[in-house]
Amino acid sequence: MCYIPLNCRIVCELFVEQEGELPSTVTEIYSQLIRSILHRHFGDVQYFDSYADIPENAKATFHAVCKLAYEGIIMHKLVFSQKEISDIVGAEFSETFDGFGLFQAVQSFKVHGSIKSFHFNHLTFQEYLAAYHISECMKIDQQLDLVTKHVKSEHLNNVWRFYAGISKLNNLAIAQILCAFEMQDPLDKAKLVCHCTYEAQNAMVCSLIAGSFDGTIPQFFSVSAYDCLSLSYVIANSTDREWSMELRSCGIESSHLRMLAKHIKVLNPESLALRHLDFSGNQLGSEGLNYFSECAHAISYIKSLSFRQAFIDANSIGALSKIVSLCPNIFSVNLDSNKLTNGSSKQLLQTLQTADNTESISVFSNNLGFDDACSVSDYLEKTDYLKDLKLSKNHLQSSSIPGFYQGLCGNKSLQSLYLEENEIDESGFMILLATLRDTNVISLYLKKNNILLKDKNVPRLRDDLSKIIALRKLDMSSCKMGGSVCHFINSVAHNNSLKVLNFQDNELATFDINLICELLLSSSVKRMIDIRPNTFTDVSPLAKLIATRNSGNWTYFTLSSHRLIDHTILQLQAVVDSNPNLGSTKVVYLRQAINTIFYPENILEQLFFNYCFLRITKLKMLNLEKIKQSGLEFITSTIQDLPNTLKSAYIKHNDLVVLVEYNL
Repeated sequence: MCYIPLNCRIVCELFVEQEGELPSTVTEIYSQLIRSILHRHFGDVQYFDSYADIPENAKATFHAVCKLAYEGIIMHKLVFSQKEISDIVGAEFSETFDGFGLFQAVQSFKVHGSIKSFHFNHLTFQEYLAAYHISECMKIDQQLDLVTKHVKSEHLNNVWRFYAGISKLNNLAIAQILCAFEMQDPLDKAKLVCHCTYEAQNAMVCSLIAGSFDGTIPQFFSVSAYDCLSLSYVIANSTDREWSMELRSCGIESSHLRMLAKHIKVLNPESLALRHLDFSGNQLGSEGLNYFSECAHAISYIKSLSFRQAFIDANSIGALSKIVSLCPNIFSVNLDSNKLTNGSSKQLLQTLQTADNTESISVFSNNLGFDDACSVSDYLEKTDYLKDLKLSKNHLQSSSIPGFYQGLCGNKSLQSLYLEENEIDESGFMILLATLRDTNVISLYLKKNNILLKDKNVPRLRDDLSKIIALRKLDMSSCKMGGSVCHFINSVAHNNSLKVLNFQDNELATFDINLICELLLSSSVKRMIDIRPNTFTDVSPLAKLIATRNSGNWTYFTLSSHRLIDHTILQLQAVVDSNPNLGSTKVVYLRQAINTIFYPENILEQLFFNYCFLRITKLKMLNLEKIKQSGLEFITSTIQDLPNTLKSAYIKHNDLVVLVEYNL
């Protein structure tokens, strides 16, 4: 609260008056401040520890001032006339009346004389005095009616905070109304509930609202240190033992983590267990992470830890490692898009060796190097649990790949390895393939590297692929392979385990597509090879493949990201006529560039679209993604002509997914 100059001055004054001590709640701060102002007004009073110390002859006037504050807040009124003051204050009012130092008078001049208006020294003073009037001068049934009527009035939020602090929310019925919260309510309401609970310092209320949060903190757009302090109190005093703390991209800094840890760190080991911790998108430093590591008992239960885009660098990795060292059961760690540089991951990986079941580590989009590859290798040798390792977009070069070699060979648990968008060339790729001969890696992702195979490496490629028995999926999309794809396709024929190949966006020529079709025709192994997007000028090999694959009912009919030209459409139409299995298609996908079908001038493509669909008699689901507005009417009319087997259709237009249910 001290970023506001007035509040800062208030806190400093109280700090001096209280000889170096400060209250723990905002309500108590303003209570002491107003008592201090009253004490200065009544200089002959030696002690002023409560409002009971107000002289008897002034108590009625003080309560009248509180009533004025209350009525003004309810009616959105901040400025009062002389008459309004005199009507409420009564005989005590005079030209020099200053409301015990809580008022300010402003003289204004008009043509026919002058008038004087009054307002409280600050809106917060008026809100506090209004809350005092509600709590101390109104009956319980009146308070209950007022809270019920105005609980959703946002201009009263600060009044409710002060009211909770003054009344301690000892009345259960009022507490239930004021602190009622549902996850679909505005996030400001969730903050208000936490603030009121903290101001009341009533553990019973924490238990009351714990069910509303259901062990999960709402995803706030921004939080202050005060918000974190209130959350800490609610979590520490709730009856829910397990919590997920997800505070992504909400402005958390070191001071916030200190407040968040304030109440949690003093709990006994059996009181609280944090299961998931996500501080992604915040600017965390080593100081804040060290503060949070003081919550040792609570964070020892963490299973999932996410610090994406949290400005973690070589200076703060030590503090993060300290937190990880307290999490023996951690399941996944996500450090994507931070500022880790070469060698900075070593301490973290050494710490993770003490965890029993870490299955996923993601360090996407950092700046790791050869030293980190060696650290990863050491870690892989010593873990029997890691399944997914994501090192994409780290500027890793082929010179770093040998660093992985020993660890990959000695590890039997790793199943998925992500090395996308690095700087791996042909030499690094060949080393990886040789390594995979002795591993259990099922999926390898190499998207957007620069892998152009040379003729001299073809025998070695064929030999390595023939000896790889675990690999099921290989993603080499956008790898600038060009004509070298043919070498790879010829070599794949010697591998019976590789089932899914992704060659998207590799500038495939018609010759490459012919090879792929021949591979699928000649092989007894069922494979899925993705060759989108490409321009088909001749689909006769594809037509032959489709026509000869009579292995039962078709499940998918896919035309995705391809621009079909007129004679290509005629070839596909011939395939449709010659293949009886098309009628059993259950799922149809049309994506991206296929929306050119729906341009008004593409009449032939539209006819083909309709021609195919009218022959599908068992369609269950239709998926249409990124279809332009011009095609929606055409799609709708076509869907209406389909048999009544269609159950649902997904139409994705401008990134908005709409589920349309058909009960035809």
